[in-house]
Amino acid sequence: MHYKDIADKLGGGFSATQIAGWLHNNKIKKVNRSIFSNEDKTFIFNNYKSTTYKEIADKLNFSERQIRHYVEHYLDNKTRVFNDRYFQNIDTPTKAYWIGYIYADGYIVYNSNKRIYEFGMQLQKLDKQVLIDLNNELGGVHEITEGHFEGFILNNKNITISDSVRLRVYSKNLVEDLMQKNILCNKTYKPEFPILNTYFIDFLRGYIDGDGCIYVNKFKKYYPTIHITSYNKKILNYISNKVYKEYNLKSKVYSETEKKHRIYFQGKNAYNLMKLLYYNNSVQKLNRKYEKFLLLQEKCSL
Repeated sequence: MHYKDIADKLGGGFSATQIAGWLHNNKIKKVNRSIFSNEDKTFIFNNYKSTTYKEIADKLNFSERQIRHYVEHYLDNKTRVFNDRYFQNIDTPTKAYWIGYIYADGYIVYNSNKRIYEFGMQLQKLDKQVLIDLNNELGGVHEITEGHFEGFILNNKNITISDSVRLRVYSKNLVEDLMQKNILCNKTYKPEFPILNTYFIDFLRGYIDGDGCIYVNKFKKYYPTIHITSYNKKILNYISNKVYKEYNLKSKVYSETEKKHRIYFQGKNAYNLMKLLYYNNSVQKLNRKYEKFLLLQEKCSL
């Protein structure tokens, strides 16, 4: 019998971990030391790529450590390979999308003296699927962790409560390839930005999913607006000029402050840009923004 089966048989709220610990302390050896039943193993195999270890552990009544140990020893090494050169060549629409999203919301750390090479991205928990998709593109070997924050930010008198998800990847090759694409340390304050002539629209979709906003005014016949906010005015001017030159779509770039700039697409220009961004329904995308485009297709008369 499995440890879990023994625990269930005994009742009294015993866990598989307690059964295993009691047997170990009393020097009783079990021929089959697996604590997972076949049903448990099937559930883990079907869910470990898209679900956190903690969620699986809670579902099966095991510890997160036990789930991680099983995956790393019996699944990861056999079915997953980390592609640390994923961004060496941006030769697919999906890679271009991730360059845009990472430029918006990702970060890198490159410290050769301390040998620290890290890529990371932290998002609101609502957008967890984004990190699951990115992690799977890289091979699915890295864990997505969850965080909870309650506290005061700057001089705000109201308490801030937020739940987040985070992906961290430690790889010199991956970080250096991102740097070659102008995703740099402290990139927010750097004038450089990625320039992709091929798959530009996919890059732009990723950038909008990260730093942009799609707004549909239901009180004005579903009038659409797309805007992107950035510290770097150069990339906004680049986007404005390129989209006008190649697709004849007009936009305006405003400077709200010296450190805050925005590009706006409105009305037909916004709607036609969205038709370019979502050229088919299978492209990599943030679903909650894509749903606004679907709403426009149904309601908008532009």
